Amino acid sequence: MTFLDGTKESVLNVTPGQKIQVSAVFPPANFQVKKIENNALFYRELIFELSWAANPLNLNVAKYRLYDVTQTQTLLAELPATQLSYTLRNMDRTKTYHFALTAVDAGGGESGPALSASAAGRVANISGRPASGKVLKVIK
Repeated sequence: MTFLDGTKESVLNVTPGQKIQVSAVFPPANFQVKKIENNALFYRELIFELSWAANPLNLNVAKYRLYDVTQTQTLLAELPATQLSYTLRNMDRTKTYHFALTAVDAGGGESGPALSASAAGRVANISGRPASGKVLKVIK
């Protein structure tokens, strides 16, 4: 079987003419993290403003999942599909942070991660599924 993105995958135990349902969830586009330091007279605060765009290849995104992947994988938030930004406040000024963002479709399929620039290449698989986000289901 050949997918729209050009990747190929073989499917076993499928007879000719049998239907296969294929869904793919792609990572959010243009994931960016902006670091802001709020330096008031008696108060200092580190803020991260995260933003992204909906991936036009996705048809049925239900929500986004934001992870801190600095040392371990920690789910920070689940956000509705209509929300394309998130703010983290009062972050530790002495730490370096790495974030990953995934899209989740209505069936629960999770995409591979979109990584913050400083985390690029660090995380290959957030959900335990192949990073391609493709799910095959043989319909009987």
